[in-house]
Amino acid sequence: MKANQRIKKPSLNIVRVFLYTFVKKIMATIKLGMLVTQIAGSVGGTTFRRGKNFTAIVNKTAGASKNKTLQNQKLNQLSVINKGWSLLSPTVRANWEAQALIFQFTDKFGDLKFLTGRQLYTKLGNFTTNAGMAIPDPTTLNSVVEILTLDYCEISLTTGANISFNEELLTDKCALSVELIANLAIQPVYTNRKILLYERVDGSRIITFGEELFNYIPYLQVGNLIRVYFYTQNSSGFKSTVSQIVVEVTE
Repeated sequence: MKANQRIKKPSLNIVRVFLYTFVKKIMATIKLGMLVTQIAGSVGGTTFRRGKNFTAIVNKTAGASKNKTLQNQKLNQLSVINKGWSLLSPTVRANWEAQALIFQFTDKFGDLKFLTGRQLYTKLGNFTTNAGMAIPDPTTLNSVVEILTLDYCEISLTTGANISFNEELLTDKCALSVELIANLAIQPVYTNRKILLYERVDGSRIITFGEELFNYIPYLQVGNLIRVYFYTQNSSGFKSTVSQIVVEVTE
């Protein structure tokens, strides 16, 4: 055998197929501290992976569904948005890349970071699509949003559900979501929230959401506690801070 000839390792394709067919991946992004600055490899079934801008840990457990859309109903929408990026002209993509250098977003660790042009397009495109708005023109992006302050919120089994604000929205929309909680000690859980509607707050300054609420939770009873969340979103996809109030269901 020649000195510079390499020994070809056996293919692991069969093993990979087995793992990806019968094993579910659970990922979590981690933030490295002062003692550990880099990490990669596997320890006790946990794999540490490094990307261009992140480090993640992956644990594997059995019993995953092959149909990912059953696990995340947003995957189809995100797939369409990602495909839309590939259809953009080089000029429009360059505009998104330029805008990505202007706006910063807070990550899960509370740190401010810039996104890539594609990430910004996907993020804002997802938000505007959720609200029934068109994906914005990157040259007209605006991060200023209108602010709403709560007047009152009531939920009644007989008269319905209403939320009133001290202002009206001229151009933006209000996103309203709810979460059924057992008691006041329960902390907000993002995955338990259900967005009921995106709606403009007109001169009446009241949003009625009884039909949407009772369709989502038809078994509501007097005394149940509902945590109501609301925020405003503009046509560029930028959001205000989420506000919340806990409301007790009445007769």
